[in-house]
Amino acid sequence: MAKRIIVYFFLVLAGLTLLAYVDHIVVDKIYKELIANHAMNWPDFETGPGGRMWWHIGLDILSLGLFGLLALAARQPTVFIGGLVLYHTGLEDLFYYWVQGLSLPKVWEWCDLRPLIGYTRYLTRTENVSLPGMLFAVAVGLALYAGTALLFRKRGSKKPQQP
Repeated sequence: MAKRIIVYFFLVLAGLTLLAYVDHIVVDKIYKELIANHAMNWPDFETGPGGRMWWHIGLDILSLGLFGLLALAARQPTVFIGGLVLYHTGLEDLFYYWVQGLSLPKVWEWCDLRPLIGYTRYLTRTENVSLPGMLFAVAVGLALYAGTALLFRKRGSKKPQQP
């Protein structure tokens, strides 16, 4: 049973890594190229005043589809629920820097509007999400994932005893 839970966890991590890499391509290869060569600014990519970037909304939708398909393939709801929990609590954001080999920033202001991460501003008493706040949100996400895995674990059927 524990082996299966670990396999599902690594399946979720693979999905998060894929999302982080897609995030990297869009932000660093497309957005930054548009900004540098076409006189565009970051607010040009926002959904409204002080709003999220349209790409964040697109990535949210992509995460639903990706973890939904992975859960169907694995026949395990933990992959869907746990994947979304880890995505929305910031693990994908950490992986975004990991796939590029970059150090983590001290301030994560683009995560202020994400409810499962933004609440840490009140815990750390900072204006924006800070690195300790982000790491706390990820730790909470990992704990929620563990709880989800325990809740949805499949109980093995007992084999009949052989005489």
